[in-house]
Amino acid sequence: MSARALLIGLTATLSLTSAATALAQDLGQPGPFAAGFRTVNVTRAAGTTFTARMWYPAPTATANAPFDTAARPAPVVVFGHGFLQTVDRYQSTLAHLATQGFIVIASDSEGSLFPSHQNFANDLSRCFTFVEQQNALASSFLFANADTARYGIAGHSMGGGSALLAASTDPRIDAVATLAAAETNPSATAAIAAVSAPVVLIAGTQDTIVSAAAVTQPMFNAARPVKQYVRIDGAFHCGFEDVSTFGCDSGSMPRATQLAATRRMLTRWFRFYLMQDSTLTPQVWPFVGDSAVGFSGFTSSGISLGTVDTIFDIRQGGTATVQLTVTNSSPRAQTILLSGSAPLLGSLTIDPPVTPMLAPGETAVIAATIRADLTATRFHLSPRVIAVSGHDGLSMTDRAIIVYVQCAADFDVDGSVTPDDLADFIAAYFSPSPQSPSADFNLDGVTDPDDLADFIARYFSPC
Repeated sequence: MSARALLIGLTATLSLTSAATALAQDLGQPGPFAAGFRTVNVTRAAGTTFTARMWYPAPTATANAPFDTAARPAPVVVFGHGFLQTVDRYQSTLAHLATQGFIVIASDSEGSLFPSHQNFANDLSRCFTFVEQQNALASSFLFANADTARYGIAGHSMGGGSALLAASTDPRIDAVATLAAAETNPSATAAIAAVSAPVVLIAGTQDTIVSAAAVTQPMFNAARPVKQYVRIDGAFHCGFEDVSTFGCDSGSMPRATQLAATRRMLTRWFRFYLMQDSTLTPQVWPFVGDSAVGFSGFTSSGISLGTVDTIFDIRQGGTATVQLTVTNSSPRAQTILLSGSAPLLGSLTIDPPVTPMLAPGETAVIAATIRADLTATRFHLSPRVIAVSGHDGLSMTDRAIIVYVQCAADFDVDGSVTPDDLADFIAAYFSPSPQSPSADFNLDGVTDPDDLADFIARYFSPC
């Protein structure tokens, strides 16, 4: 196996190891709060009402428990149930979000044989208005407890499609997550193109009711970044519910495993975008599964950073610069924040570190300059350029720059130490003023006899 092939394989292995480390925090387990619950009446703009179930952070997991003020201000997540399904079939997932510090409200409406998807979407949006009203009402248990600037929406099947309808017209929504979202009337696939909030579409590979290939994939294709599409291997349509009903399907994945994976994914997404939990960045960008669940999927953060990884040689003590094109592929204008990471190598400098404001589709060119210390690990390293959305400060992408590190005495970086290297260094050292920066062998900022002595010592005892 060549050194370059070994490099690429080891880089992939290290990436998987980092992903496993990031999953040490199991978001599938309950959070620090108990999940109180109650039934509420929500009034529509027209004056009619519907009931909804609420789960929220509380001191005890009991009906009508008081709000645990340690969770304030708590972000709000509205959830839509599936066709002919009741809200209590999702209790384990919705209560779990409450233990993680979210206020969760799920509409009971449109549970008939002939539901209106648009009316259901309207009711889901109305749930946010209900929370806003209760948050401002001194006599309400929600008074001053909700974060009315952080709204998420989720749903299963019909409820997932209706959640997309709601998110396409409600600018208050900051994050969207769907579970096997069904096509609706009006079309959720058409509506998702107008959703500006980050959206994750979660589906099962063995879903026989809402096909991931026929339904979820086209939705993802129609969506604008920021977006993710995650397929859980062996997951089935009714596996997103606590129990199955008549007409349900089945899959090879145990229900408990699928529900645990669902809890992790929803908690991760909403904590990241609604609680601004940047510690979860390694799990969200790129999306990371867990050891109990196989998955595949596609992501688009709204930022494109180059098209291919760059592989080049650099000697210990040397520098190299690569030009990368940054593209804003999101639907909104934004700046893009850039940084670099070069562990065990030296330094990675980005110029400029912040792009100008880029319109959708607009590009900027950055220079990534790498310096390899004299002590840099030989053979190969993978410094990374990291690009973060200036809009939300969270959505990101990164690009590995594959570097093959040569011995410091290999001055001409041809893979071997020969008399040519000594001759080239001496020529650089004695070049007319200003002397070649490459002759500053010890990287102390000046070219002096110490550099000549250090190079000759390294030349006669090469790596």
